[in-house]
Amino acid sequence: MQYPAQLNEAVELLLNQVPEFAEARSRDASFMSYDDDSPYLVFGDFGLFLREQLKNRPLRGTNEDWLQPSVDVIDKLLTSSDPEVSNLIQVGVLEILSDFPTAMNLVKPHLSIQGQEKFDDWVRISNIQN
Repeated sequence: MQYPAQLNEAVELLLNQVPEFAEARSRDASFMSYDDDSPYLVFGDFGLFLREQLKNRPLRGTNEDWLQPSVDVIDKLLTSSDPEVSNLIQVGVLEILSDFPTAMNLVKPHLSIQGQEKFDDWVRISNIQN
């Protein structure tokens, strides 16, 4: 299936910026996107991966280096002027993180001011309790 170029570029950005996710996905056939680069599958897997990382890895100043690249991708896509790109991050990642409110609270402070505003808009529109 053909996807719009901007969604394929978002997948490429994610896999380049978050090598820990890219490596995990390439080694583990349980990822839905293991052999399928469909944008919504990749970002759904990324949302699950990020949620599990936030649940299982305590954050301390010395080990947050894996978090910022992930949040940078979220921020860039969430603040995109392309509604299809921002929808990709909302559906693929934020909806999954919303199941774990602590994750939402850990991600938000690492977003840019504009990213935090878009995040808050999405939370309000989605009626998420966090």
